[in-house]
Parts: sequence; C-alpha cells; structure tokens
Amino acid sequence: MESLVETCARALVLGLMQLPHGNTTAACGQRTTSIAAHGVGGSRRRDAEFELDAPSAWQHIASMVPTDLKMLLFRMLAGYHAVTGLEVSHLLDCEEMSGSVQSLSVAGCSLLPGSTLAAALAPRQWPLLHTLCLKRLVTLRDDALVSIVQCCNSLTDLDISGCFQLTTLDPVAACAKIVRLTAVGCWLVRSVHALAALEQLQALDVARCCSLGQCADDGRGADDTQAGADAISKAACERSGIALVLSRCTGLEHLSISADRHVGPSALYRCAAFNLDSAPYSADRKS
Repeated sequence: MESLVETCARALVLGLMQLPHGNTTAACGQRTTSIAAHGVGGSRRRDAEFELDAPSAWQHIASMVPTDLKMLLFRMLAGYHAVTGLEVSHLLDCEEMSGSVQSLSVAGCSLLPGSTLAAALAPRQWPLLHTLCLKRLVTLRDDALVSIVQCCNSLTDLDISGCFQLTTLDPVAACAKIVRLTAVGCWLVRSVHALAALEQLQALDVARCCSLGQCADDGRGADDTQAGADAISKAACERSGIALVLSRCTGLEHLSISADRHVGPSALYRCAAFNLDSAPYSADRKS
C-alpha cells in the first residue's frame, strides 16, 4: 500500500503530465477571489494572468523539494514512460542527486533524447550509481553512451536492450565493475571485443543482435553441410569477439546469443567450460 507521501506524489505527477510543455500562458480574465476578515466575508475582482506550463512547474518543484522526493517523482514518471528532457534537466542535473542515487531507470521513455540524458549526467560523477536501465531508449546513440559510462563508471548492472541506434558496445569497457550487461536487440552491433576487458563480467546477453559477427562474404564458398555451417559460425565467433570474451572473462557464468544470425551454437562449443541449456544459443559455465 502506498504511503501518503507516495499517493500525493503520484497525484502531482499525473497532474503535471497534463500540462503543456511549451511556454503557454493561460489567461483567467476576470477571476474572483474570496477573502475573509474578522468573520465578515467579502470578495474582490482582479485581472490575472498566470503561466501554466510544465517547464515553470518543474522549475519551482525542483527548487523546493528535497532530493529523496525528487527521486520519487522521477521514478514515478519513469513508471509511466513519461520522462522527457524537461524532467531530466530539472530533477537529475544537480549535485545532491549525483551523490545519492544508486539505481536509475528510464526504460521505455521514448520521448527522452539520449543526448539530453547524457548532458544531465555528464557534468559530474555518479559514484553510487550501480544499476542503470536504458532499455528501449530508442534515441540513444554511441556518443551519448560514451558520455554516460564515463561519468557512471561504478556501474555493475547496465541494460541497453532495444537501443537499436547503437553501433558499438566498446564504450561499456570504461565500466570496469560491470557484472551484468544486457544488450538484447542492438541490431547494429557487430563486435563485443572490447568487453573482454571486463574482468568482473558474469552475465552477458546479446540475443537478437543480428549483426554480431557479420561479414560481407558470410556463406560464400562454404559447402552446404553442417560442417560448413559450423565453420561459418566459428569464424563469426572470432569476428564478433565472443571467443575472446569467453577466454578472457573467466568469471562469466551466463552468455546468451539467442537468434543471432551469424554466431550460432557451434561458437559456444569452442569453450569446453560451457554447456548449452534448453534455450537456443544460451549457455552457462560449468560449475
């Protein structure tokens, strides 16, 4: 059951979501205000104009509420997939937030530009931020990811699934403490070579990264047999960096390459320490 604070915060968030994001001025015309003095009721009329838009509202809120309430409002907005650059700039871009936030999610917030998130996070370090979920942040590009991981280098769990504009996972190597990396459906990523530097990596999910290990001459000149298919898959394993990750990341316990067109199950047989489970192209290290 929600606390009173959470209920009030949710009501506030739902109200703010209805406000226009432009510099809209709402005119009241003649507005009547009731006043009372010494038990005698009265009224007066006055002309009034007030700004009723999201930017001014969030600016006032950010200047008045404490850090923990800012984070509560942000998480509630994220729960509605309603975070935009406006809320990020007013709620996250401050010193007190960077020194206290341990987990952050903007999953599915398609209206949030990746560059705006990076600009809000990058001016300062986030030493306590261990879990970051950018799942389906479809506006995230390589340059924004570079900026984000450089200021969030204490991350242990990063989810960038569905960020289909990313072409490389190399920037993630800057987060030496990464334990779990989930990058499902990053269609344009061809290589994970740089991830071999992540000595603490325990779980890697690059399922449906359909360009992983891709080469222009894949399939050409190979015989149409299982042996030929295995040869292609093993070559793709080398190109993709999967083989290097398997050999260097000795703590890796789970790897998923499900539905990756070029790197097939034979790639996993290269490492005797891995066993295929019932999930296609998914493997766990032997105990």
